Amino acid sequence: MAFDAGPSQSWGLVAGPDQKFLKLKHGTLVLVSECDFDRLSQWSWREHQARHHVYGRRDYREGGVKKCRYLHQEIVGAPSGVIVDHEDGNTFNCTRNNLRIAGYSENAHNAPYITSRRSGGGFRGVYEREGGFRADIQYRGERYYLGDFETAEEAADAYDAKAIQLYGDFAWTNATRNLEVPREMDIPF
Repeated sequence: MAFDAGPSQSWGLVAGPDQKFLKLKHGTLVLVSECDFDRLSQWSWREHQARHHVYGRRDYREGGVKKCRYLHQEIVGAPSGVIVDHEDGNTFNCTRNNLRIAGYSENAHNAPYITSRRSGGGFRGVYEREGGFRADIQYRGERYYLGDFETAEEAADAYDAKAIQLYGDFAWTNATRNLEVPREMDIPF
């Protein structure tokens, strides 16, 4: 059954053409592509919190062994253990055009996170220093110093440019940090 979701139920997502909301066990709505909706509806999906994200998951038994399957893996047909990345960082958006196979490090680079208090202006890769702000980024175990800047925004722009250069499509930049991505404290169960 498709649902007309209000903003508080759908994490800011709006169903477009060829998309529907799939209702999980405790009422959380996940946006899926219409072509997957009927197949996914044959199972009971529940909310599963892993670290700072919530995913749709179903548990089942195979040969007497308890197993689980994640909604986003089921949609793309990925075997267990293969990482499926949500391009926009929103785990409640499981539409086909938002899912992609990723390696562990690519998935980590695309992960939104809350910056530390010592961070300059709340930007990723930006640190307040006496007289200004410093930007740096880590890639494959190496830290790259990007410079000192007068404003946090200038430092954030330098971080973003280097992140795109290093991580490509998997970069989670300060420009994308303003997207509405639900955090664990927003979960209604």
